[in-house]
Amino acid sequence: MRYVVDTGALLSLACSSYFSFLFEEYEITTTKEVYQELLEFAQYNDFLGQQAQKILKIIREKRLITEQSKEMLSLKINAAELSIFSLGKEKKYMIITDDMHAARVAEQELHLSSRPSFYLFLLLYKKKRITKQQLMEDLETITKQRNWMTGVLYTYVKDIIESQK
Repeated sequence: MRYVVDTGALLSLACSSYFSFLFEEYEITTTKEVYQELLEFAQYNDFLGQQAQKILKIIREKRLITEQSKEMLSLKINAAELSIFSLGKEKKYMIITDDMHAARVAEQELHLSSRPSFYLFLLLYKKKRITKQQLMEDLETITKQRNWMTGVLYTYVKDIIESQK
């Protein structure tokens, strides 16, 4: 399975201590629109800018590939999110986004499903590559760094993880 990931999800993944490991375990791709957003983030030397620089390094090393869909879907969402939903639909890739608005629009208008970035970590846990404790610690680290401690995404993911055996 190949995964197409947007800017926000990549920034979340980059906060993980397992970020590099993800590229050994999964086929992850993104789009030129996401690449452009990462370049914009990387201009700043703040926390997210540093994470964007880390992601751009992975792209330069060719461990994260950029692809393009032949045709863009018609959805009223940001260009980067639109590009990953278009590519995901066209190539039947799993779509990874932390943009809950874009995910909701794509689901309601085109019945396109997506998963949050934490889905990839949940898969690592299910494949017994990391323990539940490591998964929970990573979740805490990422949500603190991304300032999501009270957000819907954090609650949703935490509930999923806690329900796992």
